[in-house]
Amino acid sequence: MVSSIESSNNIKSNSFSHSAGRWAWSFLMIVTITGCENGEVNTPTICLSFDDNYVNEWVELLPLLDEYDAKVTFFVCRLGEYSDREKDSLRKLIDHGHEIGAHGEMHVSVNQYIKSHGIFSYLRNEIQSNVDQIKQYGVTPRFFALPYGEHNKMVNLLLWFKFEGIRDVIPTSSYENALIDSSINKWISRFWVGSLELDNGNFNTIPWKNIVKNVTDNETRFLVHLHKVGDGDAYELSEERFRLLLQWGKDNGFKFSRFGDVF
Repeated sequence: MVSSIESSNNIKSNSFSHSAGRWAWSFLMIVTITGCENGEVNTPTICLSFDDNYVNEWVELLPLLDEYDAKVTFFVCRLGEYSDREKDSLRKLIDHGHEIGAHGEMHVSVNQYIKSHGIFSYLRNEIQSNVDQIKQYGVTPRFFALPYGEHNKMVNLLLWFKFEGIRDVIPTSSYENALIDSSINKWISRFWVGSLELDNGNFNTIPWKNIVKNVTDNETRFLVHLHKVGDGDAYELSEERFRLLLQWGKDNGFKFSRFGDVF
């Protein structure tokens, strides 16, 4: 089964084709290439994270994550709407040593919301509310994952100063931008990195062999995220493929680490 993860198509490396508006202020991008402060140097590492509010589904993955000694980061949203069961599930994720990051309380389009309600309402209801909800579980989120990977110049800057790190979204065609040097410089103790979004629709197009070589030879970190384990196409990855991902990491001597362990 593991060989199937490596039988992917050859994908040409494209430059990170974000518009000037997407990567608004170039000084933010100082963060992603060289130097190291907190990470485990020379350890081939996968930073695996999950997005949104599928806590009941995520908690079912705990035995599988334990089996592979995998620690991950869950970027959560809509905590104010959690049922009692969802609250218990989030506590179980925390108790198992996994990391909780912020992902916006409402998980709305930043630009559409600001256009209708203004930036201060966005910061209060989307960002600060999310942080406050997470703190109720005894956790102060250090990292923020951009909802939809969407950017706004002013919000980017404010997020930059509020959190220790920002996680962006990398498209499949630019997968090499999800490979971060094992050393990472931080500018004023903060970083901005991209993560490859993985689901059933793109799983077999990922150049897994290229990633193994890059992580092993160049001591890079591979950042990848998904939403939930399931058989749908968009935003879901089958349990079989999720196990393949974990087994692929194990077979290649990779360590699955939380953002806080690496950055």
